[in-house]
Amino acid sequence: MQKKINLLSTLLIVALILGALSTCSGPAFRAGMDQSEERARIEYRQDHPSPYAVGYEVGGSIRKRMELHRAYVRVVPEGILTYPDSLYNLKTGEMTPAVLESFTLGLKEMDNRYGWIDFVVAGLAFVSIIAFILLLLVFVTSIKSGGIFLKGNERILRWMAVVFFVWYVLDWVATLTEFASAKAHVALMGYSVVFEAPSFFPLVVGITFLLFAQIFAKGRKMEEDQEFMV
Repeated sequence: MQKKINLLSTLLIVALILGALSTCSGPAFRAGMDQSEERARIEYRQDHPSPYAVGYEVGGSIRKRMELHRAYVRVVPEGILTYPDSLYNLKTGEMTPAVLESFTLGLKEMDNRYGWIDFVVAGLAFVSIIAFILLLLVFVTSIKSGGIFLKGNERILRWMAVVFFVWYVLDWVATLTEFASAKAHVALMGYSVVFEAPSFFPLVVGITFLLFAQIFAKGRKMEEDQEFMV
């Protein structure tokens, strides 16, 4: 039984690592890294001028695009079965009617009143991720050492539930902030800006961890009763 527990614990750690690597290799993450690298390269060119005028022109063009404020917008078409946009299909060589569900717009001017909220949410999310990883490592170490129905494990499971509840709240805050900013700055022809509630997955996982904490508490109580009877 303990060998199976150790195997599952190891698989859990491997899955966590692979999940992190998958996130870091995703197209959105790579695009963000590429933009950061390009920004650093442009700033380096400014501080260390080179004789290549063409490089200056390209850098200036990229810098101008990067100075735009990003607005994330989720939309639905105003008419049923309408296609407000068209995209060029390389396979057919024709313009294909399209309905876009979300946009990332670059705005020249944007009221950044919600910027501090994004900064706080990002900071808390990062702290929560670190806390969850540490809790998971402590929990797996305790399980692999043979200690299962321990009071410490119950506390760890409850704190892991708290982390997921925090993620759920942060997701709501980020989504509401994004929606408020989009409504204040964006009005697109043929589309209506809509609110899309965040996923319930963190809430479900948090409740699941609380359930497991109660199961562990019941198991510990049964062990204590058996020891008392013996």
